[in-house]
Amino acid sequence: MKANKKSISTVLCMIIFALACVIGVNAKAASPEAFFSTTTVSGGVKITGYSGAESVIDIPEKIRGKNVVAIGKNFISSMYRAEVEEVVVPKYVTTIDSYAFYGCKKLQKVVLGAKVASVGSSAFQGCSALNSINFPSALRKIGEKAFYGCSFYYLSIPGTVETIGNYAFGDIKQLREISINNGTKTLGINICSVCPNLERMYLPSSVTSISTTLVPTEDVTLYIYNGSYAMKFINDKNLNNKIIYRDNVTPSTFKFKAASKTNRKYVFYVGESVNMASTLEVSSNNTNAITWSSSKSSVLSVDRYGRITAKSAGTATLVAKASVNPTKTAYTKRASVNITVKKAPTKVLVMQKTGNKVLTSAKSSHKIYMSGNTGSIELAARTTPAGGAQISFTSSNTKVAKVGTKKTATIGKYTYTYCTITGLSEGTADITARSYNGKKTVYSVTVEKKRTQVKGNWGMAATYQVTKGAALNQALNKLKGMPKNVQFLSANTQIATVNKYGVITGKKPGVTKVLAHLGTQKAESTVIVLPAKMKITRSTAGSKKITVRWSKQAGVSGYQISYKKASVNWSRAKTINVSASKTSYTVKRLTKGTKYSVRIRGYVTYNKKKVAGAWSTVKSLKAK
Repeated sequence: MKANKKSISTVLCMIIFALACVIGVNAKAASPEAFFSTTTVSGGVKITGYSGAESVIDIPEKIRGKNVVAIGKNFISSMYRAEVEEVVVPKYVTTIDSYAFYGCKKLQKVVLGAKVASVGSSAFQGCSALNSINFPSALRKIGEKAFYGCSFYYLSIPGTVETIGNYAFGDIKQLREISINNGTKTLGINICSVCPNLERMYLPSSVTSISTTLVPTEDVTLYIYNGSYAMKFINDKNLNNKIIYRDNVTPSTFKFKAASKTNRKYVFYVGESVNMASTLEVSSNNTNAITWSSSKSSVLSVDRYGRITAKSAGTATLVAKASVNPTKTAYTKRASVNITVKKAPTKVLVMQKTGNKVLTSAKSSHKIYMSGNTGSIELAARTTPAGGAQISFTSSNTKVAKVGTKKTATIGKYTYTYCTITGLSEGTADITARSYNGKKTVYSVTVEKKRTQVKGNWGMAATYQVTKGAALNQALNKLKGMPKNVQFLSANTQIATVNKYGVITGKKPGVTKVLAHLGTQKAESTVIVLPAKMKITRSTAGSKKITVRWSKQAGVSGYQISYKKASVNWSRAKTINVSASKTSYTVKRLTKGTKYSVRIRGYVTYNKKKVAGAWSTVKSLKAK
């Protein structure tokens, strides 16, 4: 009997021990408080550091009696990052700061507490094994690169997240699908950048802002709502991704917008490419299938997304058809518009605009006088032949002159594109008007304050000549009659500069002005920058001819080649003018067996006269 009692006691002890072990395994205790350093913040404490070596970090809800409400920057130092595989964030935490878990390469699972509202920039960047996380309903913001380089296959972002930062889910090689639910408003730049295997992106109708880029490649299928901001962004950016509409009912409105000045009455020019989907008015209840076709593909081609390309002059009808289901062959809605294609422009004309008139003179420059801190003019441009093609304006120096909003107007029988050019500081800027096919014209504007010309010009000469790369051996501030404290200004610093002493330095062949001013008075001189001394890079003799080659010099109006028989002096030489675009020239009809000397120089044009630089070193060779 005693033996039986002893056996029963032994068995009971073993059972109790086993239960204790099981309970110990399943009841996971929070990580010890001693592992965490903190700082006091509003509502509790922020964890600022961790010194444990656990693979599972279960952050305690309270430390030293205070609620843990935030996880600080670089919470896990580089010393302990290699050990962490799982993290549990407690229920009182509202903020996870930037770089909190940065570079925890073994981290696979994160459990976020119910009150987490913000995940900071790069908080989980570089956690290359992380493939499991929950997004609580309290979450409002995901920061830039927050999950960059993680390992998710599918992501579903709750609509409570209002903002997703730039590249938030970038460089996730395994990612196949991301679904952003209704409620999210702002998407940063390319939130899934460098995700080469991404196949599908679902976008809500609530989005009101997308920065710069939406998807990493054209292979991503976009699921959107028609009439949404996402659809407008896709059209404006001319994205060629496949689009599937998320609402699947017959549209009550399905038509092209009425012709207007904005869409140029559906007139396009050869070579232009335009997304016509943006001109299609469709009710918010939309369809899954829109097909596009052109009545004459030799004049106008169209792809499956509604992007047209003008191929040749003529007319064609563009047709869009819609159905409820893409598998149906009978279409429930049809819209069409007649499109005219005109010849591509060969030239851009630029002129000044005043009111509803354009000044058709051949001027290619203008002065903007500043009244106070700014001054402005209007420039108009049109293409030839026909006019009306797309034109853009750019400024070479936005600190001197900026380009305003582009507009269109019909003046007389032509359609012009025009904008306001505002002078911001003294100097010169080139305004380039460029057509869609690369034709351009440059219009130079000089910005200066309105000042009175002084008598005697303060001793400055009407004209100064200086060679490219050289400085004038005279300081203008030393001139007799030049007042003290005068300031000097070059109208075009690309051609010539002038320092505070009035020393002029040639930068590039051309003609500009140098201004000396004091208060409301001014004196000015024309500066002619001569081409630098040329060099004949190669010379060859042929049958009764010689050929010379040289390197092109930017800014010159042209070149002069002078040649003579070696036996006579240069006063009997012949001079030939050559275009600035040339880099070689052949002198023909020479006397066989006679030795000739040849030289070259560059010139600029001023007041319809050629002003030349120094001659090159002479080359001598015998005609064969």
